[in-house]
Amino acid sequence: MHLLEHYALSCGAQISKPSTPTSYIPIPFTEYIVVSLEAEVESKKYDYYQDVISHITPLLKEAGIKIIQIGKKEDQKLKGVFQYLGTTKKHQNYLIQNSRLVLSNDFYSAHMAGILNKKLVTLFGPLYKDISKPFWGDASNQTLIESHRNGEKPSFSGQEKGYKRINLIFPEEIARAVLDLLQIPHPLENINTLYLGKHYTTPVIEAIPDFDPPPSLYQASSINLRLDLHFDPEIMSKWAFNRKLNIITDQKIERKYLDIIRPHVAQVMYKVSEKTEESGIREMQEGGYKLYLYTEDEENISDIRLKLIEWEVNLHKIKTKKELDKYSDICDNTCFKSSKIMTSKNKNYSSSASWKAGIEKHENEEAIDSPEFWKELDYLRIYNK
Repeated sequence: MHLLEHYALSCGAQISKPSTPTSYIPIPFTEYIVVSLEAEVESKKYDYYQDVISHITPLLKEAGIKIIQIGKKEDQKLKGVFQYLGTTKKHQNYLIQNSRLVLSNDFYSAHMAGILNKKLVTLFGPLYKDISKPFWGDASNQTLIESHRNGEKPSFSGQEKGYKRINLIFPEEIARAVLDLLQIPHPLENINTLYLGKHYTTPVIEAIPDFDPPPSLYQASSINLRLDLHFDPEIMSKWAFNRKLNIITDQKIERKYLDIIRPHVAQVMYKVSEKTEESGIREMQEGGYKLYLYTEDEENISDIRLKLIEWEVNLHKIKTKKELDKYSDICDNTCFKSSKIMTSKNKNYSSSASWKAGIEKHENEEAIDSPEFWKELDYLRIYNK
């Protein structure tokens, strides 16, 4: 039974089609689709819409179709679209009414698209689609994509434990549905996502202190400064100007370098080993710096913790290629996207493996089959093209 039918039965009320009041809002074009990231609970919010937009934008541009984002002012802003966030529901109704298609989570925009019988692509994670889909609208106009949930039943929860089931839907599946409904030919059948890292939606800026940064570079941003890849404490101090630093190091940093940039240091992440001296850690601790000690040496973790018993030593397990469910599908056509930007000598890279190989950041980068690359899986989307 559909939820609306259940509510009507419970309340003894009759279901009738709602009115759709609209209010004009100027739009500088006539051909567009509407995208909304809005949802009333976290478990209904899909996190990879930006990748969907990246897939469909070039093809929509060729067809002369723009993309408008509607929703609450505080919703995540998508890049490369026209923003109409924070508009009233009447304005949103007007935008939906005059659109070619609506793409949204299972929330207001999807159900309004159904009432107005607009083409619709909508996503379902914590609920069965059959009980929560738009009650009105032609089924031929609607593509309802339900997460496979790894074979589990719906959670019926606003806050899901472990992971969001809706995020098991891959971006290319949604992009294909949008373009198919619009009858726009596309090559997206050739895209097959193999893995989405848990931090893939979190933008991360990392810098290697091997050059003097221009004042405007990453101004007022939080940066991971990778002294573990290039140790130069003198250049480190130059990176502190008008930036907040999370310093990652595997060596002791003398206090004379840290103290002059104290207000700009958020944290020092110290990669420790059996050779790490306690005095270096104690010196930084006495300076009042927030310390986070970690090791990747799982074999000797007990000895390291015993040696550094005064401090908590966290184990960072190294990711490997075999963590991919479909690692056997890795081939010469395997590509990746990264949420990281790693800057070195004024050039940008997608990962430390790319930096070591001298491959600058670009679209459809080929995966690098090395331990260094797989180590950063949490920040990557791996796909075959």
